[in-house]
Amino acid sequence: MRKLKSRILTRLTKHLFNTITSEDVVWAEADHVRIGGQKASPELKQALKEEARGFLKSDLWKKVLKNRLLLVSNERMYNKSKCWEDMISGKAMLYCIDIIENILVKLATMK
Repeated sequence: MRKLKSRILTRLTKHLFNTITSEDVVWAEADHVRIGGQKASPELKQALKEEARGFLKSDLWKKVLKNRLLLVSNERMYNKSKCWEDMISGKAMLYCIDIIENILVKLATMK
C-alpha cells in the first residue's frame, strides 16, 4: 500500500509541478536498466549495482551526505527560516536527497 501511495503521489507531483523523479534518471527492471533512456550493458548494470550497495553502506553517505544534509535542511526550514522561500528551499533539498536515495536503492536492489 505504501509503494502504491508513493507512486501515485510521485506521478501527481510530477504532473502538477514538473519535477524530476528517480525514474527520469534511472529506470530499472528485472532484466535491464535504462540511464537517461539508453539501455545499460550487463557489465555496467552489475558495476552500478555493486557501487550503489557500497555507497549506501558507506559512512560518507550515511553520516555526511544524507544525515547531515537532512539535519541542516530541517534546521534551516524550521529554526532559521525568515521567509516562505527559505521553507521551499529546504523542502527542495529534502526532495533532492530523497531522489538520490531512491536512485541508489533502485540500483542496489535490482536483480
